[in-house]
Amino acid sequence: MPKDQTIAMLVLAAALVLFAHSANAQARTPGLPEFSSAALESLIEKATAGKGRVEIKVGELDPRLQLAPCDRAEPTVLPGTRLWGKSHITIRCVSGAQWSVLLPITVSVFGNALVARRNLTKGAILHPGDFELEAIDLTKDNATWVSDSAQVHGRTLSRPMVLGQALRSDYLVTAPTMQQGDTVKVLLSGDGFVIASEASAMGNAGPGQPLRLRTESGKVISGTVRDGYVEVRP
Repeated sequence: MPKDQTIAMLVLAAALVLFAHSANAQARTPGLPEFSSAALESLIEKATAGKGRVEIKVGELDPRLQLAPCDRAEPTVLPGTRLWGKSHITIRCVSGAQWSVLLPITVSVFGNALVARRNLTKGAILHPGDFELEAIDLTKDNATWVSDSAQVHGRTLSRPMVLGQALRSDYLVTAPTMQQGDTVKVLLSGDGFVIASEASAMGNAGPGQPLRLRTESGKVISGTVRDGYVEVRP
């Protein structure tokens, strides 16, 4: 089963388990049937193995709803619905009546991310020891969180961070190791040959980034910055 589908089923199952055990859910909404939670709990137990902790807060249906009696209802997720943060699922009656209602839910997914071990200034050159892994709510921001300490080594911060703040990928920038005007070593490599030369950098760039160069003859070429040189492919 694809990972996204597994997570969606997990969230959906958890929401229904909580909803089924809501003490006054039926009192608020006549006609809404109870849900059996045993199979759903089993699904959660299997789906959560190695995937972090998921918490679901189930909202309330409109108390003014008067639903026709339903023998059996099934949950569905509307196309395009992302079960992440504030979302909703659809409860549809499939036996005894014809109705569907939207059930609001808030999904919190807890996973590991790097958090600052001290206050860090903008432009600071980072080291793995500046961070430690902690479980955070991955849904609290629309962000990509960094969990691999190898990704921070030698990078710089685009903004300041405070103690305990989680590291987002857009906080990381690559410090330029080659500056505009620098004379840099150039390696032109192809199938079975390598030609070394020098050229003048026409901008700033760091490892893995593209850089335009001007050769002694005035020709402009482009390459990729490596450790101490620029690689140019024919």
